[in-house]
Amino acid sequence: MPFETVLRRRTIDPADYPVGTRFFLEVHMSTADAAVAAEARLVRDSDSTVVANSTISTTSTLIGPRTLRIRSGELTLFSGSTEYRIEFGGDAGGDYTVNRAAVIVRVA
Repeated sequence: MPFETVLRRRTIDPADYPVGTRFFLEVHMSTADAAVAAEARLVRDSDSTVVANSTISTTSTLIGPRTLRIRSGELTLFSGSTEYRIEFGGDAGGDYTVNRAAVIVRVA
């Protein structure tokens, strides 16, 4: 599945947060055709490594300003100060909508 759209870049260092802090990817997105899923994922910018457990998808066909909020499972980010990007896409020929995308930080 091609990921062509970069939604956001953010530098995160897990050591900047208290022990027990949890990170998630959250995206509000939909597809025009339930047969063709929309997907998003979190990627380390320097080498395009996909963060484990970050790929999320939907076949929701909500349209207009309404999209489905989808949250990944807990992410294990790379150690040290790392720049990440959120990518969004789907199969060629699909029509996808995204309203928001963010890395969610839940401090324990």
